[in-house]
Amino acid sequence: MILWRVALLFSLILCIGCSTAYKQKSSKAPLVQSEDNTSQQFQILAKQKYRDEIHYSFNSSNSAVLCIKGAKGNRETSLSFFLYSLSDERVLLDEVLPVAEVSWLDDERIRVKTVPGIVRGDEAGDRQSNVYVYNIRLRSKENPTIKDADK
Repeated sequence: MILWRVALLFSLILCIGCSTAYKQKSSKAPLVQSEDNTSQQFQILAKQKYRDEIHYSFNSSNSAVLCIKGAKGNRETSLSFFLYSLSDERVLLDEVLPVAEVSWLDDERIRVKTVPGIVRGDEAGDRQSNVYVYNIRLRSKENPTIKDADK
């Protein structure tokens, strides 16, 4: 009988402790509220996909947003991001890339640059560009000009 009570007490303490830890963990990244005090659809989607540590980067006209998983500027792990059109309310591009960077090139284009691994001297000339530009208006990937790739 005493063993049963100890087991019940232990399980109760365990449930309360896990519940408190879950509440603290889930409240780390607050959602940006719109004027009518409801969460934006892109934020709900980002929370479902990435859970924690989400970085939002809007273009200059606030018509699109990059939702990036992980700490800003973290080049140590894979890059997960999606590009969301606020005017169309839909995902335009969804990528998971090994060690990469993504940034706004201008109001209509993002630049995605993958960081190469170890490249031997004889392979360096044969490598294709590890940078691409996604055009929101055309909804397509394109090879950047040399000027754009250097930004």
